[in-house]
Amino acid sequence: MFSDIVGITKLYQRYKIYDIFISFLRNCIFMFFKNLRKDINFAKKSDPAARSKFEIWLTYSGVKALSWHRIARFFYKIHFRLLARMLSQWAKFRTGIEIPPAAKIAGGVFIDHGE
Repeated sequence: MFSDIVGITKLYQRYKIYDIFISFLRNCIFMFFKNLRKDINFAKKSDPAARSKFEIWLTYSGVKALSWHRIARFFYKIHFRLLARMLSQWAKFRTGIEIPPAAKIAGGVFIDHGE
């Protein structure tokens, strides 16, 4: 009887940790897209050559670098520092813009040119 209660308690704790992790992950994904929206809107407002939000999302290297940075920052915060650094270097290779994973950047940032 007692072992059943201990087993149920451990199972509940495991699911509670799982629920906390899922909640944290959903919050991070929500914030990622919220900041991405802010970045795209700010780029549209700041760059007279920008014709549409889709064009900005598809072609602007600054927006892509910020998106990669936010993913790398997530891994940096949960102490996967090597993976965060590798993502940062991948973003630098793809966009020509290097943003360290430890940098704290709010939404609504516009980087006009890379390389």
